[in-house]
Amino acid sequence: MIKCLFCLLAAINCILFVYGAGGTDGEEVIVLDNSSTISHDVLILQVASGSPLRKELAKNVSDFEITHSGHFILRDLTQGWFKGRVDSSLTVTKQALKTVPHNITRVAISEDGKRIAWENSDLAKSELIVEEYSADKSKVLRVISKNGIISAPSWSPDGSRLAYYYGPPGAEVRDGYILMVLDVNSASNQPERLAAPSLWTRLSPCRPDPPQWSPDGKFIRFEARYDEDVNKTNYVVSADGKQLAPAEFSAWDREGGRGYGFKRESNGPGEFLITESDILPTEEKGSLKIKYRLTVSGTPIGVVLSPSATKVAYMQNDKEAYIYDSTTGKTASIGKLASIACRLMWIDPDRK
Repeated sequence: MIKCLFCLLAAINCILFVYGAGGTDGEEVIVLDNSSTISHDVLILQVASGSPLRKELAKNVSDFEITHSGHFILRDLTQGWFKGRVDSSLTVTKQALKTVPHNITRVAISEDGKRIAWENSDLAKSELIVEEYSADKSKVLRVISKNGIISAPSWSPDGSRLAYYYGPPGAEVRDGYILMVLDVNSASNQPERLAAPSLWTRLSPCRPDPPQWSPDGKFIRFEARYDEDVNKTNYVVSADGKQLAPAEFSAWDREGGRGYGFKRESNGPGEFLITESDILPTEEKGSLKIKYRLTVSGTPIGVVLSPSATKVAYMQNDKEAYIYDSTTGKTASIGKLASIACRLMWIDPDRK
């Protein structure tokens, strides 16, 4: 997990990424950064049957991010940066990045692994540097330098646009943060404001989670609040900025046309619902549908749905991690973790 200098993050980091390996036999594979120290050993776990088979992805990393398609970027304890790929055969390739901007607080790599956005922010001024990589050479495409705070860059699926949060100079910590989009392919170096400034949603000016692009690039789900309802802290906006509504979902389907959510059933503890909804709320009754029900002991933590919403990965307070498969109705443990301070994300390296 890329650390942001001014985010209120825990000192202990543990990142769990879940992805489907190729989709040819339905096998599930997990990329696991499971560490309670500053040094992370990243593993690939093959869990189709029996005990997980472990394969090393990287050792002793301090920062690690991976895309839906399996492209990753990491920094090791020597402060060296590397980018690489996990393909559907579980082969890991990586290369050292020779020239990297200084004092990086966050980084985002595009889905095809060719473009990287480097963020360098402090409380007074921020810089966003966009580079394109070919073989071992890099080319600077954009440099955005602003007074204020730039936070949590996120690439569109086609790698042409970059969404991020921006707080102008003088903005209070609790408000003033705006969703911006930079068209990297455009001749203009001017980002566009996609949504109005949000009411406060957190004390920190830095957003820990980047905006989420829909797989078709038509919408962005982002952190915001536009009325006094403190339960509405996520919104969805169309990529042209013309449509804005509260987000009733937390995950996209594989194509981006529907959204999936997760919430507790009203019947009692241990009963949860996976819901399916339109991206934008409609006047039609029943637009929020129950996909299926999930019964677990305790309360799931860090719940993430697969793109088809057929599987759920989650953790429990006892640091045990699980995958629920709705097609079989079975829940399987994937083992103990070093910490519950984890993040889960489904990706598919075989999907171009």
